[in-house]
Amino acid sequence: MIKIISTNEKEEIKKLSENLLKNIYTDGILQQKLKENHHNDFLLNHYFLVENENTLAYLALYYNEDLKFKGKKTFTIGNYEAIENSIFAQKLIDYAEKEAQNKESKYLIANMKGTTWHSYRFSLHNNFPNFFLEPYHPVYYNQHFVEAGFEIIQKYFSSIDTILQYDNVEILAKEKYFFSLGVNIRSIDLDNFVEELRKIFTFSTNAFTQNFLYTSINEDVFVAQYLPLKPFLHQDFILIAEDSEKNIIGVFFALPDVFDNENKTLIIKSIARHSAKMWQGLGHVIGNILYRNAKKNGFTKIIHAFMRENGYSTQISKNYSGEIYKNYALYGKSLSN
Repeated sequence: MIKIISTNEKEEIKKLSENLLKNIYTDGILQQKLKENHHNDFLLNHYFLVENENTLAYLALYYNEDLKFKGKKTFTIGNYEAIENSIFAQKLIDYAEKEAQNKESKYLIANMKGTTWHSYRFSLHNNFPNFFLEPYHPVYYNQHFVEAGFEIIQKYFSSIDTILQYDNVEILAKEKYFFSLGVNIRSIDLDNFVEELRKIFTFSTNAFTQNFLYTSINEDVFVAQYLPLKPFLHQDFILIAEDSEKNIIGVFFALPDVFDNENKTLIIKSIARHSAKMWQGLGHVIGNILYRNAKKNGFTKIIHAFMRENGYSTQISKNYSGEIYKNYALYGKSLSN
């Protein structure tokens, strides 16, 4: 007998999700999946499609009151996992839609844990090995949502650069210009990591406000997300640009790909600069210094991760010879009658 279990009990969630994950993933990915945290301030409930003792599909429903798509009250589906069976998937997704509609949601987005500050999107293919911090799932998850009437509302990509060219004449001239204004581009102080993160948080909450589906996040939550990464970080790859008054005006956050055992690969996780026109070109200058540091440390590949098509960081990647090699999609569906 097939039924849907709605729960927020941690032990039940652990039991039901483990049962499902063991039928989808091999040992390496499975261990990563079992460690994932499925709880945040936006979580409403967990839903499992179960037949007898077997879990067939799972998702969580989130509501972030600040998140709106085209002005509509929007809920999100996150943590999605399912066996390769479209009929079972449809049952659970339909149930989540009705739950969202009952709470007066007008739009539903997948896959997202309530905010873009947490991992989101679906990979459109698994043609290349995962890099560090890149979520993994079967590609058929895309088809489950397409068949449920969802459409792509935004595409993303990751690019890879194996050339690592830097010190372009124009960028060097721009660097000299910014330095003449009193700009300082420094490495993060990992000995005072929490304090640095709080400074970056204050800057990021302003720098990202124009980003697609941006909503605010609690400062302590932001810090807690980055603290576990500290053992993997190197000060040469987290660069902070400050103006003459030591206000942050740009940040590049990159870290080594610990999953790549064959090459020295660096992942650029996030890029931000102050929106003022006077700082136009600063991202390229910071990126150039990052490339210098990468080359100095023996890196041979740089991944520009999770860029939105036509977004600000896209142009920076193009200018540094990045070639698209991975693609992702975010899905949405109108629930309006």
